[in-house]
Amino acid sequence: LNYDISTWADESPTVRFAFVFAGEFFNDGASWWIDDFLITGTGSYDDEPPVALNANPSQPMIGSWNQLSGQVGCTFMDPAGVDASTVQIRVDANGDADYDDGGTENWSSIEGLADSDSLVVQTEIAFTTDGDELHFEFRAKDLADSSPNYGYSGFLHQEGMQDDWAIRVYADLDLPHFSDATPINQPEPDWVNALVQEVTVTVADSAGLMEASSIQMRVDFNHDGIYALEGDEAWQPLNYTGQVQSIYINETLTLPEDGEYRVEFQATDYLGNGPAFSMNQEGILDDIVLRADTTPPTASTLFVMGAGANTVDLAFSPTQDLSFTYYEIYWDTTETVDETDWRVGPELIEALATQSTMQVTLEDLFFGNQHYFRIRAFDEVGHEGAWSNTVSALCEGIAPMAVTDLHIESVEGGVRLSWS
Repeated sequence: LNYDISTWADESPTVRFAFVFAGEFFNDGASWWIDDFLITGTGSYDDEPPVALNANPSQPMIGSWNQLSGQVGCTFMDPAGVDASTVQIRVDANGDADYDDGGTENWSSIEGLADSDSLVVQTEIAFTTDGDELHFEFRAKDLADSSPNYGYSGFLHQEGMQDDWAIRVYADLDLPHFSDATPINQPEPDWVNALVQEVTVTVADSAGLMEASSIQMRVDFNHDGIYALEGDEAWQPLNYTGQVQSIYINETLTLPEDGEYRVEFQATDYLGNGPAFSMNQEGILDDIVLRADTTPPTASTLFVMGAGANTVDLAFSPTQDLSFTYYEIYWDTTETVDETDWRVGPELIEALATQSTMQVTLEDLFFGNQHYFRIRAFDEVGHEGAWSNTVSALCEGIAPMAVTDLHIESVEGGVRLSWS
């Protein structure tokens, strides 16, 4: 390069000037002649690797991550420029205080960076557990041939975990949890004499917040044991919003007919853990049960199968009812039979507590009398079933012979009776 510096004097007898050389690389022994005056430039010999500064998150870490993944970074500084192709990271993903377990615990390159003397690095990392100190380490080389070594992140800029930066992770790894479902006594709730019923459940997230808008419900409206994927049996979003630790869900359902129905809820927390399902697993087998029985038991048809001196054998068709509890038989010696007459229930004949019972024998009736009978059923919700038809039977046959040789004798502490 040639410059005529006389023009700088501006007619002054002397002029002061400085000579500055700037270049991408610093070279030892470069020299320049200015007329007969020699200026020798002494370059800087760069044998130091890049230095990692500006840790992200700042170190030591204040606060914690509430999830297993996030952004980390640093700035590598070097006057010769940082070689972007050499920037790497490794992560103690399982938190066991070493980098020996493969995967992201090995050195991995970070793509998409450009060479710079102040290279900002940002990348996403993930852990498989939570803990107080989960370590990570960066390294990089510069562009100068004179410094082939890596520069490392950390408090002392040394290779190895002993000085590495760390993340504190208190992650919410749990799914939301459903509890306190009503109707109570699941999966065998009481039958209800109503088609409009409430179903309630509480959903909470023990370590974080619920995403209320994620709550959905589905109902097996045709109670066939399968949720249809479309229509009114598909998942329906509910009208809840916000982020809260727990939500009390209260939904009113109008059921189309008597029967047993299943209801399922799902929810996700604000970190995306989920969906979780009511009663703890997806599918109809363990879902919340609703039972509706608004119809009284149907009338049975009653028959007389036979009669003895003091007994009558009765047969009848089973009643039809969803919440059957027991039959009652009423009888009298007059043709008009109602609930004011003699009653036989399950406390006397245990089989009357079984809906499928079709035949019983009544005992201790009146010999020689015409008896009239009716039967009806009762269910769990308090319905009284319709009366059956009235049937009659005559208790006859050979009456027992009278005792004619009764003897009595006194014995110690009482009397003794004897007869043929």
